[in-house]
Amino acid sequence: MKTLRVSSVLLLLLIMFSCGLQAQNNAAERGVIVQSSTKIANKTAASLVQQYLVGPNIELIIDSLHKVTFNELEVILGTYQNISTFYNTDTTGCHMPMDTGIVIATGLAIEAGAETCGSVGSESPQKAITYSPKKDPDGTSPYRDFYYTYYKYAEENSYPKSGMSDIGYLTFWIKPKINNFAFTYCFASREYPKQVNSSKSDFFGFYFSGPYDSLGQQITGTTLYEMQNIALVPGTNTPVMINTVNHGTAKSPESEHDLSVASYPEYHKINCDLHACRMNEYTTKLSTTLVNVLADYYYRIDIGIADIGDNGYTSAVYISKDLRRFDTIYIDTAICDNQVYYFEELDQELYETGVYKYTTQNETGGDVYKIVNLTVYPTDYVSQCWTLRPGETLEMNGIVIDKPGRYITSLETDFGCDSTVVFDVYEGSTTGIVNCDSVMQYQPINDTTNDSGINEIDLAEQIKVYPNPADNAVYVTGLSHGATAVIFDNNGKIVKEIDVLPDGEIDISDLASGIYYINIRYDNLNIRKRLMKQ
Repeated sequence: MKTLRVSSVLLLLLIMFSCGLQAQNNAAERGVIVQSSTKIANKTAASLVQQYLVGPNIELIIDSLHKVTFNELEVILGTYQNISTFYNTDTTGCHMPMDTGIVIATGLAIEAGAETCGSVGSESPQKAITYSPKKDPDGTSPYRDFYYTYYKYAEENSYPKSGMSDIGYLTFWIKPKINNFAFTYCFASREYPKQVNSSKSDFFGFYFSGPYDSLGQQITGTTLYEMQNIALVPGTNTPVMINTVNHGTAKSPESEHDLSVASYPEYHKINCDLHACRMNEYTTKLSTTLVNVLADYYYRIDIGIADIGDNGYTSAVYISKDLRRFDTIYIDTAICDNQVYYFEELDQELYETGVYKYTTQNETGGDVYKIVNLTVYPTDYVSQCWTLRPGETLEMNGIVIDKPGRYITSLETDFGCDSTVVFDVYEGSTTGIVNCDSVMQYQPINDTTNDSGINEIDLAEQIKVYPNPADNAVYVTGLSHGATAVIFDNNGKIVKEIDVLPDGEIDISDLASGIYYINIRYDNLNIRKRLMKQ
């Protein structure tokens, strides 16, 4: 017996020495570090949510009508050990991609963490929460709606409608100060790959409800959410779970895991380091569906996870403090069909009516949408014939006419666009407007094509000035060679005259805001464009 006691002591010392060596070799904790239940035993569910899930743009609501609960408890007393906090020392490569936050598991929360020395079996079994409709005939359980979202999924996919066990269910209320946002999360499980496409696929949901007033009444006439699952495979209405985001079809034995038939493998990661995280496989870092909300109204969030059919393997969801804000910049503008709108972010010239969108990211990692709703108004075409007596001159819309020929200018239409006005001027015994048929039979007008054979009217149409409206500069396109541009103010006074190269820039930074006209002298043409300086 004495020898056995010595051996036991030696064994204990050996284990302690081994753990000490591991700690020294690691120099720091490695992988997903989940806090033990003793470290969060006296924390409230509200303190966890406030610290790890909501940011400055989201107010957590706590009063007599709005509670933060986990499995119906406001204070986590170690009764349920399937919720905790975590941090991750390595999110790269095949490792779990979330860095810090709350973890909710169907087993012990520490089973969603790293395989650290002495941690296995250090927690007591949790008090299991189970639910089935037979146990809740009056429909009063807080888990009822969660179960029926699973029931609907199982029914639609012809799975057995099994009961839930080892439920982890977090509920809290928020009042957003912004109009849209999303949470980030990662779903993981030890059921991968054995339970893929089976009836025992653990279920997870991230539900959004509201808006409500302070008394809990829904606000009508708005976008209403009622237990709407926003943890969906991106671009689909499919919930995120083992049967939907996986890297193949399970086979027995596990070594024959078929990777040839994959569902959404781009959102799936196979864990290559079980010492860093005990979950066999997990999703990539995902965002919930963007929710559009009314600022300063109340919304309820329910996050639930449960074992389905059996409780043999643990699943978990890691929810991040990385709350993403989404912004939208909406521009409603109109141009004329002889103008161009320059979409700077796309580096694209726009000519046609339509909705154009550019997406980037803000400092929270959320999407910023710049949406341009562009309307292109038509312009008119007006043609007039005149006769000009030798030695006389005409001035029409700022153009001085002293000889026969074709003159092209523009006038503003009801839409604020410039109509193309063509004056065909013939030599005659009088000066004035005439019927075109009466003069064309006697004398043809000057040749209306340029050296390239392009009709002058078509050439005038293809010459464009953009952007319009403009800030500090405009560009002239459609020129094959240089031209002269003369800018008039709205009173007809010349304010700038400049030589313009093809696709050349005209600096207008020195002009005051207002309406101007650019007269482009190009070969034998005088082409006038209306310009708004912002």
